[in-house]
Amino acid sequence: MDELSKKRLRHMLQEEDNGTDIGEYGLGNVRSHREYEDYAGIDFANRVLHEKTLKGFLPPVITDPNDVEWRERKQKMINLTIDWTDKWDAIKSQTSCQCKLDFIYLGIKDKNDKEIFRLDIVNQQQIDGEIKNQPVNFMSFEDAYKVVMWPHKKDGDWLESVEWVL
Repeated sequence: MDELSKKRLRHMLQEEDNGTDIGEYGLGNVRSHREYEDYAGIDFANRVLHEKTLKGFLPPVITDPNDVEWRERKQKMINLTIDWTDKWDAIKSQTSCQCKLDFIYLGIKDKNDKEIFRLDIVNQQQIDGEIKNQPVNFMSFEDAYKVVMWPHKKDGDWLESVEWVL
């Protein structure tokens, strides 16, 4: 962001007193801009969102005034190609039933077993095993650790999941 843009942003967000009254379009006087950022979990200048904000939590997001590290924490881009060629026999044993599958859940989890990415595979060639890989690209605070593939039947039942560490 260039200096003129930063100056305009500071003016708009009333972070500096330059004697300009922007009337009904101002931010009000209930809380400062910084207090609003903490309330909403949004750091405008650094373009950072609190993890709870990303998940759709309603404000107030920051309930601990000492929780300031979220402004420094950045998401990273995860680029993987999930290949289940060597897992296909275990997956096929699940998908070869007489039932109809509507999708196969593909989940990426972190070391704490928390889901950080989900994709429902609906491509019939992947469900049938003609294609045994899937590129995935997503942003995450955590590193990818484990893959879970879990077939789902059209009648609503889940079959057995197949998991492996990356």
